[in-house]
Amino acid sequence: MSMPAKILVVDNRRFLRHSVCLLLADQSDWDVYEAESGKVALDRIQELKPNVVVFRVGYYNDENEWS
Repeated sequence: MSMPAKILVVDNRRFLRHSVCLLLADQSDWDVYEAESGKVALDRIQELKPNVVVFRVGYYNDENEWS
């Protein structure tokens, strides 16, 4: 049995983000959430207070700015 956790997956690539979420959601005690940008992730972190945040290192937005 796994330990209960809230996990936030952050990536601007929808296919990759969704794939990671599907893999993590196999654990019945884990609640998995998504964010499509760094800005959205910051809002979700404040709202959800996740135990774990999975994100891509060197994350840039569509304007090639750090987000």
